[in-house]
Amino acid sequence: MKGTAERARHGALYCVVMACLCGLLATGCASKYGAQQTDVHYYPDCYQPIADLRKAEKSFNTTMVMSTTVGAVLGAVIGASQTGKAEGALAGAAIGAGAGAGAGYLVAKYNDEQDSRVRLASYARDLNADIGSLNRVTAAGQVAYNCYTARFRAALNDYKAKRITRAELDARYAEIKSGLAEASSILGQTLNEADKREAEYQQVLTTEARKASRPVPPVQTVASTSKKPGKATRHVTSKKTGDQLQNLSNGVGSYKESTQQLTAVKADLDEIQLQMDKVMLAQG
Repeated sequence: MKGTAERARHGALYCVVMACLCGLLATGCASKYGAQQTDVHYYPDCYQPIADLRKAEKSFNTTMVMSTTVGAVLGAVIGASQTGKAEGALAGAAIGAGAGAGAGYLVAKYNDEQDSRVRLASYARDLNADIGSLNRVTAAGQVAYNCYTARFRAALNDYKAKRITRAELDARYAEIKSGLAEASSILGQTLNEADKREAEYQQVLTTEARKASRPVPPVQTVASTSKKPGKATRHVTSKKTGDQLQNLSNGVGSYKESTQQLTAVKADLDEIQLQMDKVMLAQG
C-alpha cells in the first residue's frame, strides 16, 4: 500500500511539473515585439526587414525559452524532492525559471567546464553571436528607415504633381508612419534586452578574472583605444588566459559599440516621424 501511495504521489507531482513547464513554453513562444502593427498595402519592400526581424526573433525565443525551461525543470525537481508536495514543485519551477533567465545564466551555463580556456572560448563565441544579432537588427532598422523615407518623398512629390489624391497620400503616410513606429518599437525592445545581456557579460568577465586571480581587464571601445596609441601592455602572468580575458573584454567593448549604433538608428527612426508629421501638417 505504501509503495502504491508513493507512486501515486510521484505521478501527481510529475503531472504538476509538466503542466507548469508547458505553461512556460507557451508563454515563452509569444513574441516580445507584440503583434504586427503595420497594415501593409503600398510598401511591402519597406516592411520586409521588419518581417525578417520577427522571423529571427522566433529562433531567438526558442533558445531563451529552453534555458528558462531547463532552470524550471531543475527547480521543480528540487522543490518536489524537498517538500514532497505539488506546491513545492510549482514554487521550485518558478524560482528555477527565473534563474534560467536571470543575469547569472551565462555564468552558470559553462560553470561545470573546468578548463578555463574552453570556458572563455565558449563565452567569446556567445558574445560574437550576440554582437552579430545586434548588428542585424541595426541593419534592418536602417534599411526600413531608408526605404520609408524615400517612399515618403516620392508620395509627397506625386501629391504635389496631382498624380495622387490627398486621401491616397494620407493612406500612404499612415502605412509609412506605422512601419517606422513598429521598427522603432522593435529596436527599443532589442535595446532593453541588450542592456541586460551586457550586464551578464560584465558579470562573466568579473567572475572569470576572479577565478584566474587577475584584475578585470578594462572594457574599451575602438573609439576610446584609438585615442590612446602607444606601447602595448605587458602581461607577466600566464599569457593564454590573459589574452582570452582581454579578448573577452574587447568583445564587451564591441558589444557596447553595437548597442550605441542601434540606439542611433532608433533615434533616427523617432526623429524622422516627427519631421514627417510637420511636413504633412504643412500640406494643409
